[in-house]
Order: sequence, then C-alpha cells, then structure tokens
Amino acid sequence: MTESACPLETILSEVLANMAFMFGEPVAGEALPEPDWFECSIGYHGPQLGRLTLRCPQAFAVLLAANLLGLDPASPDLAGQIEDTVKELLNVICGQTVTALYGRVSAFDLEIPCMQRLAAPPPSLARSPDAVELCVEGHLVQLSHSRVSDADDAASSIPSNESCPG
Repeated sequence: MTESACPLETILSEVLANMAFMFGEPVAGEALPEPDWFECSIGYHGPQLGRLTLRCPQAFAVLLAANLLGLDPASPDLAGQIEDTVKELLNVICGQTVTALYGRVSAFDLEIPCMQRLAAPPPSLARSPDAVELCVEGHLVQLSHSRVSDADDAASSIPSNESCPG
C-alpha cells in the first residue's frame, strides 16, 4: 500500500481527535515560532521495517497531557506526565499506521518510544512526501515516516531507539 493510500495526515488527525479531543488543520503559511520542542520516535519491525517521528512544541505537549489526563494545563501534577503522553500518542499513531499500510495479517513489534528535547525548532517538512505538518490547537505538529523495504538494509537505514539519550 502506498503512503497516499494511508495518509499520515488522516491518521494523525483521527488519533488526536479520538484520543485527546484535539483537532488539527493543514498549516496555512508560516507557523508561529515556539522555543521549546520535543522529538519522539518509534520504530516497528516485522515483514517491513520503519520509523515514525513526531516533533511538537512543549506547549502542545502540555495541552496533550492535560486533555488525556483530564487535568488543567497549569496543574503541577501534569509536569511528570508530559513525556509519557507524547510517547503514548506516537505509540497509537504507529499502531494505526502499520495496520493501515500493511494490514492485520502480519505481526509487527513496536519499539518503546524514545523522546528528546530539540536544541532548536525543526525545519519545515512541508515538501516531504512522507511527512505531514498540522496546526493543532494553534501549535505546529510534525509527523514523518521512513521505511526500509529490504530487511538487509534495516540496520543502516532505520536507527533503533538504542541511540536515545538517557
């Protein structure tokens, strides 16, 4: 199945709406700059190999955690949950993407999501065929997908989360 038959935009939009009651729309023009960004990635292994990467500003991650946990975004109880909610979001997106791309017949293993802070805002992915950018609750959210068709190429082409910091 091709990426066009399984658009990342649809999966990202549906998962955000169903899981966190957050709604995205295509990015119109330049996104407002935000200082603090996260990058979360997850790999999958089975008959096909690939990796999904989600990049989002911290302000989006706080809203996501608040929506998922039913807390006020200013709640002090939220601070320790932000990273886990972004990882869970990407885990669900990965499961949906693998199922949409490859069906339900084959078994896939998903890695444990890896998350890190970015030193600077990421570049635009607007021209990438395997990526999507959405404006979600006023924040730019990026999702990209890379895959390897030959398992022999996997080790060099799709980095595992073993390289995650800390």
